Amino acid sequence: MKKAMVIGSLGFIGFSLSKRLLEEEFEVIGIDHFSEKHDQLKEQKLLEIARNSNLIYINNPVENLILKEVAESCDVLYYCLHDSDINKNNINKKMTKMKDILTKVMDYCNEIMCKFVYLSSYESLNQRNPIGQMKMEEEYEIKNYSKLNKNFFFHIVQLPTVYGPWQPDSMTFQQLIMGKDSPSIDPIREDAIFVEDLVEILLELPADLDVNKIIKINSNRKNQWQEGVNLIKGTSNPKQESSELEVKNAKDQEVYHRHLQTTLEEGIRRQKEHYKYLQKLKGLGLI
Repeated sequence: MKKAMVIGSLGFIGFSLSKRLLEEEFEVIGIDHFSEKHDQLKEQKLLEIARNSNLIYINNPVENLILKEVAESCDVLYYCLHDSDINKNNINKKMTKMKDILTKVMDYCNEIMCKFVYLSSYESLNQRNPIGQMKMEEEYEIKNYSKLNKNFFFHIVQLPTVYGPWQPDSMTFQQLIMGKDSPSIDPIREDAIFVEDLVEILLELPADLDVNKIIKINSNRKNQWQEGVNLIKGTSNPKQESSELEVKNAKDQEVYHRHLQTTLEEGIRRQKEHYKYLQKLKGLGLI
């Protein structure tokens, strides 16, 4: 049986990935951390997959773990951690902690020759905010580590806005679905992809022998983020922003758009239905 470790397994993308890996009969070691008193949504996610016998869930920050004791062997490790609480005042402290955690995880992958898949974002392309600065630095650390350690094999996956069920409340699509008239604006507006389409790409990467590369996920469709906003709002003839937001592909990037088949209409419909489902659970006092 193939074995995958997902760090950040109850996050937005990490949860959808973990769920799909279990469907593909992987043994999944999910690492995340939450307090039931403070994160009922993560608790609900865990309830949805905990009954699967192939899941080993560890409720502990990765920095507190000895990964070799968690799993002596592993085929692929997905690094799905995302810290949204980064700003110009705390970035140096966050950067130091990040490097310690990242090095610990890479050392583990190098020791057991486990493929490392790191989820980055378009924010790293021009360091447009502190999160982008952090992502760019993490990408640099990964590439530099691979030059010094010949048993370390990675894929860096740069993502646009990802939407779908469980999208965080901090993101534009979800805020509009929740009925907010003046939502906060996503930092990435070049493109938008459905989370389950992304997961299908991530499932392919362990078998990809062309390693140590950067993969940029692109829907290959124009104006997807703006069109998604307009679709949720029910507006037409929008003022398009894509020409100002296009990102040119770097020479060392491979652009992926395989499996990105879900239409905006279908993806947003499913996100809306999921939000209604969560509201029903809240109404029943279950979350």
